[in-house]
Amino acid sequence: MLEDLGLIAALKSEARRITEVKALELQTMFGYIPSLKKEVSLNLYRILQESLNNVIKHSQASAVFISLEIVDNSLALQILDDGIGCKDTLEKSKGSIGLVSIRERAQLLSGSAEFTSPEDGGFEVNITIPAIKEHYE
Repeated sequence: MLEDLGLIAALKSEARRITEVKALELQTMFGYIPSLKKEVSLNLYRILQESLNNVIKHSQASAVFISLEIVDNSLALQILDDGIGCKDTLEKSKGSIGLVSIRERAQLLSGSAEFTSPEDGGFEVNITIPAIKEHYE
């Protein structure tokens, strides 16, 4: 699907898929993203898949917001939910296998993954891939 549709269409399709699995209010904001190398697109798609699987399995969320945009020559992917959060889990360990996988995929692209769970609930995944122009096709 990714190769046929392109990154943005594949991300939108994956986001819609989870609303069929779980009743969620979904909002997306995708800026213009030039064609990226296959490795970059695949890792971003897999990061979104894992993040959304975590929303379905753990969050008890009613809404999810997904954004992808270029900011200061860095690609920024953000997934936010309004669920119960997991601050204790984040403080006790480096995260679950899923979060470790997300972090490793970001690092493969010389990027970073930050996970936060605000006091009032919810969970945020923030992926930053620097020097995104180096990843254009």
